[in-house]
Amino acid sequence: MDAALLVHPAFDLPKTCVWQLLRQEPLILLAPSSLAVKAPLVTASHEPFIRYDRNVVAGKMADEYLRLHGVRPKVHFELDGIEQIAKLVAEGLGVSVLPDWARHRIAGSKAQTLAAPIAVPSATRRNDVAARLGSLSIGRGICKGRL
Repeated sequence: MDAALLVHPAFDLPKTCVWQLLRQEPLILLAPSSLAVKAPLVTASHEPFIRYDRNVVAGKMADEYLRLHGVRPKVHFELDGIEQIAKLVAEGLGVSVLPDWARHRIAGSKAQTLAAPIAVPSATRRNDVAARLGSLSIGRGICKGRL
C-alpha cells in the first residue's frame, strides 16, 4: 500500500512514513436539542452518557479529558460508531463527547452540538494522509503519485 487516509495514531510510526494533515476535529459535547446545557462538563457528569469506545484514539482522548477534569460520567453505553452515538443522542438517550466530525453528520436531527471547553492541544483528533517515504509526494494538501 502506498498511502492511506486515517486518524493519526497515538503512537510513533516508522520513519519510513510521511504525514499530511487533512483535518483537525476538536472534541465537542453532543446533547439532545431538548436539553438545556449551561456547562458541558457538568452535563457530561450528570446526564446519561454514551461513551465513545476507549480503544480508539478519540475515545481514549475523550476519556482522558473527562478524567483530567474530574468528570465521572454515568455511562449507559460504550460504542465505537460516531454516527450511531449521534443517533442515540438525537433520540434523547444521553450525551456524548465526540470528535467534531459528528456535527457534520446529523444535520436536521434532534441533537445539538456544544463546544466543550477543551483547551489542550491533545484534545483534537487528526485525520491525515500517510504515505510510504518515496512512494508519493505530498504537497499543498494533495497527494501526487511519483512519476
